[in-house]
Amino acid sequence: MAVERLNGAEMRPLGLESVIGFEGKLAPSSLWLHPDRQHQIYPLGTTVVIRSVTNPGAQRFLQGHTDSVTCVAVSPCGRFIASGQRNAFGFPADVIVWSYSELRPLHQLKLHITKVQAVTFSHDGEYLVTMGGDGDKRIACWESQTGYAVCAASMPMPGSNTVVFFNTRSDVFVTGGQHGLLFWEIDRVNRKMGFDLSTTGQLKRVINHIVVAPDDEYVYCASTSGDVFQILVRTRTLKLSGPRQLFQQGVLTLCATDCRDEILVGGGDGTYVLMRSDTFRVLRTGRVHSAVTSITRVDCNGNFHIGTSDSSVFKVDFNTLQPTLSNSCHHGPINDVSFPHGFSALFVTCGLNEIRVWNIRNCTEIFRITEQKTKAVLTCLCVVITKDGRSILSGWDDGKVRAYSPETGRPLWIIHDAHPSGVTALCPSNDCSFLMTGGADGMVRSWRLGSASQSLVASMKEHRGRVNCIRIRSNDQQCVSASDDGSCVIWNISEALRFNILTASTFFRAVCYHPDESQLLTAGTDRKITFWDNFDGSAIRILDGSNDEIYGLDLTQNGSCFVSGGADRRVRVWDYETATPLYCGIGHSGNVNRVQISPDQRHIVSVGSEGAIFIWRMPELNAAAPPVCEPATVSQPNEQGSRGGAPASRTGPNAANGTGRAAAAAAPPAAAARAGSSHRSGSRTSAPPAAGSPRAPSAPSRGGGGGSRASSGRGGGSRR
Repeated sequence: MAVERLNGAEMRPLGLESVIGFEGKLAPSSLWLHPDRQHQIYPLGTTVVIRSVTNPGAQRFLQGHTDSVTCVAVSPCGRFIASGQRNAFGFPADVIVWSYSELRPLHQLKLHITKVQAVTFSHDGEYLVTMGGDGDKRIACWESQTGYAVCAASMPMPGSNTVVFFNTRSDVFVTGGQHGLLFWEIDRVNRKMGFDLSTTGQLKRVINHIVVAPDDEYVYCASTSGDVFQILVRTRTLKLSGPRQLFQQGVLTLCATDCRDEILVGGGDGTYVLMRSDTFRVLRTGRVHSAVTSITRVDCNGNFHIGTSDSSVFKVDFNTLQPTLSNSCHHGPINDVSFPHGFSALFVTCGLNEIRVWNIRNCTEIFRITEQKTKAVLTCLCVVITKDGRSILSGWDDGKVRAYSPETGRPLWIIHDAHPSGVTALCPSNDCSFLMTGGADGMVRSWRLGSASQSLVASMKEHRGRVNCIRIRSNDQQCVSASDDGSCVIWNISEALRFNILTASTFFRAVCYHPDESQLLTAGTDRKITFWDNFDGSAIRILDGSNDEIYGLDLTQNGSCFVSGGADRRVRVWDYETATPLYCGIGHSGNVNRVQISPDQRHIVSVGSEGAIFIWRMPELNAAAPPVCEPATVSQPNEQGSRGGAPASRTGPNAANGTGRAAAAAAPPAAAARAGSSHRSGSRTSAPPAAGSPRAPSAPSRGGGGGSRASSGRGGGSRR
């Protein structure tokens, strides 16, 4: 894996402990069973996951791809795993050959561009065939052991979907797609390959998947028309088509069984059947709630596994075809994640029309809460667990706030029309007596939470864009809201008035208080992470936090480090005092929407737009820091924005101006005055533009020092 750098600092890889998710839409190569029949292999984001069949919590990972993995294949001998990826249009899409026993890459094959559609191994594991997808019509043969390119050719027609080798010959393979069925033969001596087109007469089909009979006498093809047809290899002609009752949404996947006269068939309507391969007579039938995109062979317990398009994996008894859910996850973007206060064994996530509660130890779903709407699909935009642990609070795009029991998922109460355009941010008070909400309409509202009723206390209008995040101070007297209008407003909750406002040329997506509450940390679409003084609203330090937009921030309980995630699909761990990125986690294939540190400070949970949940090991920050080539590039506000003069140097975490713990030593009169005053400033302070500096300035002083004050005065906000 390439070394990640940011702001001149070299980052160590962040350890991945476990994942929750499944790329079920990658038919038909999204789920494999290793030849030892004890491990499942499937892609998730940029990672290939190896998961024990008997112990779902036992996971291992293959990491090295730079974009989402599109296909996976396992050699019949079990020694090799091959995986291909996608990339931006016109850019290289690599294939990586892995050693299964050593969990390391053996070869990185560079030929295809944009997307690798399919990969397959020969029956003896000697050869690997890779086939390009959209924008790449090349097909190539490689030596599995050495990575040597044997030969390559151009596909005669675009639209190929699948490729598979014969079972007794390592020089013949078959491809299928929109063009029909092609039989390829490898000429190793002359380093070329040629093909023959099969004849199906008037039967025109688009092929999704191919299975070759054990003796290579027949080829079975799954079609989008809902039938399976049989091709005689010797004459390359159609022999049989069936079954009599077609699959309504096409046949997506096939799988050979240990019995040579039977095959398993999976359909787009959720139906899977066991039928005879010689007559296509259906023997047994089963059904799940979504399309069956992949089927594995029978494992060590006598069960086979099916993957579905809604990111679920079922264990199916071969004799009865009775399904049992073994793995599930969100099948759409995950919008938020939350831990209970002081309890790290479980966490809650929300997404498309549902909320799920997870066990972090074995990565299993405890229960889910589903909301259905008659004419449209609901989306849960935010979720949080109250500090007393009695309620799961959620905000939805239909404008309602819904509360559920954390033990059973039973609905407790609903606030109707909390925000007509959708509830986009939630934060309950520390004593659980009231709730702050933000909406897509830019309103921030306070609600009194009673045992029998919930009532509106105040409605505050300052933002002109969507409110993305709200955080409340420990005394329940102040809160801060971050919005798309480029402002973060600090509110006096009891008086429903603006206390201060922070502005920058960005869409603020995340905000959080430092544990001592003397500073704020913000991030947004400008790719900057900004440190703000909580008392006068001055920007203290600005640093380049990413190569793309930042959506999530979270701090450790002692404030020594923080975590960020965003559109660059990286999860980074930062040192707070030096503003240096220490660790970087690569695994997501979509935007990292939220990051959360567990209460025991042992794990980081990140959720993404691809529907994946990654659980990372929180590094030991007391260990030696990774080597740094250059200090972090940060900028200090100029004399017009806040404090002027050269920053003081600092040599240790307890130095003055370091983290605010020695702020009184730096400026005791000003710090004491601000800490004890009831000043409510209506100042509007803009964040200064970031200017790269060759030297890292000292860490900001929290609670001390200040920038120039803007005109005072109370902000708006109506009180009901």
